[in-house]
Amino acid sequence: MLPVMCICWAVYAERYWQRGRWGKLLIVTVLLFSLASALDQWVLRIVTSPVAG
Repeated sequence: MLPVMCICWAVYAERYWQRGRWGKLLIVTVLLFSLASALDQWVLRIVTSPVAG
């Protein structure tokens, strides 16, 4: 399921990217939000890990 979602996202991202400055801003915003969410989850897992002191 994930590879299909990635391919679909790439197709739509390319279409928005070609629309100009606003499309590029939209794509960069979505990617930065995804990065922030992933880093938040990573830090949360480290903080709540029983190994962490």
